[in-house]
Amino acid sequence: MGRIDNILGKDMKKILLIADMEGCCGLYDMTDAKECRYRMESELKYILDTLHQMGYVDMAVLDCHNDGKTLMSFCEENNIKFYNHIWSLNDAQEYDCAFLIGFHSKKGVEGYFSHTIRPDIDQVLLGENDIGEVELLINWMAFYGVPVVYISGDESVKSELE
Repeated sequence: MGRIDNILGKDMKKILLIADMEGCCGLYDMTDAKECRYRMESELKYILDTLHQMGYVDMAVLDCHNDGKTLMSFCEENNIKFYNHIWSLNDAQEYDCAFLIGFHSKKGVEGYFSHTIRPDIDQVLLGENDIGEVELLINWMAFYGVPVVYISGDESVKSELE
């Protein structure tokens, strides 16, 4: 709880949680859809609960995994504002900060489920730089003036961003 508290200022009241699946804690096999959903929901719930305990209540979830509907029922059951995928977010500039949860490395970087958006995409370039989903989302949020203040994912995400 202390780590999150150190990165959030009290002026950051409206938080966007952008979630993917492949980098969620304890996920090493994508063949069991029920287990995968459980892992994704568990990681998200832990972060939501931590933020609630700290007094943050204005949060929304954007589901980036596949069709963007993996977390839909979880969010409905817990009365959380929900966006199914990035193209449904039309008010990004209204958020004070963003969290990226459960992310993975880009295609070509060693990791459990490395890819960039879809398996058939070999490379995404920002200028001359080859970037993955995390860097793409960081830059997209920066365009709207929304800092990404927290990233969780597999070990390869950390090495990719260093």
